[in-house]
Amino acid sequence: MGKDVEVMVATEADLEPLAEMHYLSGKLHRESCGMAARVCSNEEMFAVVQSIFNNPKSVLFKATCDNKICGCLFLWVFECEDALAWSKTLEIGHISEIFVHEKYRRQGIAKKMIETAEKYLKNRGVYALDLEVYHFNKVAQTFYVNQGFGPIKTYMHKDL
Repeated sequence: MGKDVEVMVATEADLEPLAEMHYLSGKLHRESCGMAARVCSNEEMFAVVQSIFNNPKSVLFKATCDNKICGCLFLWVFECEDALAWSKTLEIGHISEIFVHEKYRRQGIAKKMIETAEKYLKNRGVYALDLEVYHFNKVAQTFYVNQGFGPIKTYMHKDL
């Protein structure tokens, strides 16, 4: 990983590039699932990311490479009834989005974003972190296992 990679909490000025990454990530997942790409305007995606940014239960992280935003991680902190089964508190962290631009992948940026999110959570007294990964995304599954994540349940879906 390049020495110039930094991970920090995003600011309101970062919302436009984060909205673009959120769109690209969703598009990639929909295409991988064989779903039609949902077309949404830049304004709509910006509004979604802005609402996440303004939610007191969330924090958005950005990774900067070569003085540009090259990755993002959206973190939520929830109260969880089942948290005591695997956590020391009633709160649990949840990564809802992690994305690195293609040209910056496999450089340790996602790992650094997860480590930053973990440090943020520990400083808040939260000692558990989860995320969801699509069953077909074997590369991501291997990456998450290498970061210490393990499966706890299977999320299932049916189109009606």
